[in-house]
Amino acid sequence: DGHRFDRVLSSAVDIVGLKPCIESRHALGSGSCGDVWLVTGESLVGSKKFVAVKTFKMDPLHQTATKVEREIRQQVSLSAFPYIATVHEWKITPHFPFMVMDFMDGGTFDNVGQLSEERLKVYLRQLLSCLMLLDAKEQCHRDIKEKNLGLMTDDNGNLNLQLFDFGIGREAEAEAAGTDIGTMGYTAPEVNRHIRKHRESYNGILADMWSSAVAFVKLSLSLEAYEEIVDARRLVSGFDNVLISRKLEEAGYSNDFTNLLTSMLAFDPEKRPSPLQAYEHCAFNGMPSLFDLVLRDWRWIQSVLRDRMIK
Repeated sequence: DGHRFDRVLSSAVDIVGLKPCIESRHALGSGSCGDVWLVTGESLVGSKKFVAVKTFKMDPLHQTATKVEREIRQQVSLSAFPYIATVHEWKITPHFPFMVMDFMDGGTFDNVGQLSEERLKVYLRQLLSCLMLLDAKEQCHRDIKEKNLGLMTDDNGNLNLQLFDFGIGREAEAEAAGTDIGTMGYTAPEVNRHIRKHRESYNGILADMWSSAVAFVKLSLSLEAYEEIVDARRLVSGFDNVLISRKLEEAGYSNDFTNLLTSMLAFDPEKRPSPLQAYEHCAFNGMPSLFDLVLRDWRWIQSVLRDRMIK
């Protein structure tokens, strides 16, 4: 609540320039792990007038300081990439840890409605570039869904995808430890088996590919069409890709785009494309090449290579 957020601010006196500049705050959302607030003011972080502050709810069983710090540090380590939400400031305190991030002025994808194929391809490719770089760092997200995908306006006035909320992200080869590894309805079949058997490991980045496809199928179809697909789904055996293909075709999507999404939903994770393979899929013909991505984001690629050399 607001009183709790005020106590968070009182613990943030060592963040230079944040607290004195705050003019107003507004709750954006609340979940089991924490709350997100829109904070407005003059030059809160650099020249920004709007930032999002995520406060974490502490729980000795599920939300420890170690877990919170892991989430923040993972997102901080990825913040240089243009499609991952930037963390500007953060602090771990015994009772009120928080981090200051960019505000998603375009909202989150759970509120954008049904999108055209051209817009979906732009945003899917941006997400795939995030997964490529996570893969290069041998990390994964493990909870990709529309609520964890935002839209933010860049300096040219374009809305770009932003990936955030790395609360359960970790190394790509997941260990069997607990069941808080995704959101039901988005988790891949191998993740469901992992939950049931407790000891079956899986490749986290390929599970992320499944979750990404689920999110983009939902963005492609009407609620009624998607619910028909869900009704035909069996928890462990996955989706009926023939039905998904038919629904996407009926909605007017191209064969190439449909084939890409259904390939990402392959029941066998080894038959799914890697983020790089999907990024180079023919569905994206005519869009910027991987070479253009490397040139534009070379400083981030260098940090990935440096991390690999240290390992």
